Amino acid sequence: MNLHTTSWVVTTALWVAMLLTIAACENQDASVETQPPRTVTAQLHTVGYEDVAETYTTSGTFISDERVEIASRVSGFIRNLSVHEGEVVKKGQVIVTIDPTEVQTNIKEAEARLTQAKRKATEAQAEYERHKNLFDQKLIAEQLFRKVELQHQLAQEDLRVAQGTLEQARALLEYAKIKSPVTGVVVEKFKQSGDLTTPGANILAVEDPTRIILRTFINEAYVQYIQQGETVRITLDDQQTPMNGTVTHMVPSADPSTHSYMVKIALDDLSQIRVGMFARIDFAMGQKQVITIPATAIVSHADLPGVYMVDDQGIAHFRMVRTGRKFNDSMEIISGLNSGDRIVVSPESAVKTGDRITGG
Repeated sequence: MNLHTTSWVVTTALWVAMLLTIAACENQDASVETQPPRTVTAQLHTVGYEDVAETYTTSGTFISDERVEIASRVSGFIRNLSVHEGEVVKKGQVIVTIDPTEVQTNIKEAEARLTQAKRKATEAQAEYERHKNLFDQKLIAEQLFRKVELQHQLAQEDLRVAQGTLEQARALLEYAKIKSPVTGVVVEKFKQSGDLTTPGANILAVEDPTRIILRTFINEAYVQYIQQGETVRITLDDQQTPMNGTVTHMVPSADPSTHSYMVKIALDDLSQIRVGMFARIDFAMGQKQVITIPATAIVSHADLPGVYMVDDQGIAHFRMVRTGRKFNDSMEIISGLNSGDRIVVSPESAVKTGDRITGG
């Protein structure tokens, strides 16, 4: 037998084995049907439609509704940044100290400019008063007086600018010590002691742990059904018992890339909530008719869900179904059953295809 013939025989054998396996699965308990039917007592259920709440489910993240990213207003090396992530800080507490050398240099330069501006303003004031007396006595031309008057005004303006520059420089010295604007927890550090910081550069972030909200994003197709103030159902990933939340805020404009709208939800009980936790949110979308059956009617064959349907002669047949949501003690059936079908719910013993079912 050559290689080609051997390959053909092996391939044929594999196909035959697969067909036999499929036939065995599709005709489960077929051997039972060739025997006299076994009688099994069981509770039967007539399949029908039920009105259930239609929901739109999204996922969300718990965040602090008050998050402050603290930035520097001056340039310099960070002299002291001793707080750590997770540390609680109080409002008004000094949390960052920046080396004030550069600010102090700017103050000295501003003081020198102010001294010079004062001297020039004094000289200009004296010149103005002298020329004004001469002009009043008509001893000098108006053109010369107006020139001296302009120089006096410019000197006074330079003095005001120099004073403002010094005040600003001195104010920046206060910013070398950064205080927390809120009471909260340090959640992120962008810099460390010894790093160089510049105006506007974030140094750390502080969040208020008592103002936690749930943030999610809603597809634009469902926005019209969601109203501020409505109650929603929230389920944490590690908990089975849902909680209630209230929609407190809806951003009126959508994200241009995702076409979704941000929604914020408040919870009454935050004892089990931490920033960063995930949750599922169910928004009510009205009522919908679906086929539901008792959850006890679902059986599993080869990890596939199904039920035993009873025909007009009272004989049980296994039928695979596609399940959906669970509602307390019932299960939604998406496909596999029709209204009016009879199924086995609570048999007194294991049911097999071909069994005759008695009961009601």
